Amino acid sequence: MTFSLVSIPMLRATDLMLLDAAELERADKFATPLLRGCYVRSHALLRRVVASRIGGDAASLRFERSCENCGHPWHGRPRLLGSRALEFSLSNSGPVAVVACGAGPLGADVEMVSRSPVETEVISRLTTPLERRKLMAMADGARSTAFLDMWTCKEAVVKALGIGLKLPFSSFDASATESIVAYAGAPPLKVTTFTFDWAHVAVAASPSTPIILVSAPHEDRSISTLRPRAVPPDNKSNLQSRRVQP
Repeated sequence: MTFSLVSIPMLRATDLMLLDAAELERADKFATPLLRGCYVRSHALLRRVVASRIGGDAASLRFERSCENCGHPWHGRPRLLGSRALEFSLSNSGPVAVVACGAGPLGADVEMVSRSPVETEVISRLTTPLERRKLMAMADGARSTAFLDMWTCKEAVVKALGIGLKLPFSSFDASATESIVAYAGAPPLKVTTFTFDWAHVAVAASPSTPIILVSAPHEDRSISTLRPRAVPPDNKSNLQSRRVQP
C-alpha cells in the first residue's frame, strides 16, 4: 500500500456553495451549528479531493449514498453516481476530517485522542479475547490510546468492506500495528494506522492500492505531519493475515 499524504491547515468559507440539495438538507438536520459546520466542511473537503483526482468542478459531482445492504438512502458509503473510477472514504471526528481515495475498495476512520478511561463493558463487547487481554494489562491512559487505535482499524475495515454491523468488531483482531484482514468473498485488506498529536487515523485498502490521504482540521490550528506508526521490533512477527468469518 503506497500513500501520498497531504495536510490542509484550514477549510474555506465557500464550503456551503459546493454541497448539493441532499447534502444541504442533511446539514439542516443537525442539532447544533458546530455539528452542522463539521458536516458541511468535511463534505466540501470530500468534493474538493475527488474533483482534484478525476477533474471537473467539485460542486457538479453527484454522489450515490444508498446502503448496499438495506437500501437506506443515507446509510451507505458515498460513491460517484454512475462511475467506479475512483473509490473514496470520508471520516470526521470533532474538528478533524480525513479523506482517503484510491483505485479499489477502501475505508478510512479518524478518532480524536482521548485519555478518558474506557469502560470494561465496551472493551468486552468490541474486542477479541486476545485484544481484551492486552488492553486490560495496560494502565488507563495507555489503554485508552490502544483501544482507539483498535477502534479506528475496525471502523476502517467495515467501511472498506461496505458491510457495516454485519461484521462484529469482536470477530477480528486489530491489535497488530499493520495487518491483513480477509473476509469471505472480499479481497484482502491491509490495515495501516497513522498518528497525529491529537488524532488516530486508520486506512484499510488492498495492499497494492496507491492511496491519497488528505487531512483537514476545521479549526485554525497547526497540525502535525501525518506519518505511519513505526512497528516495534517485537511486533514484527504480528504482521500476518487475519481471517474473519461472516
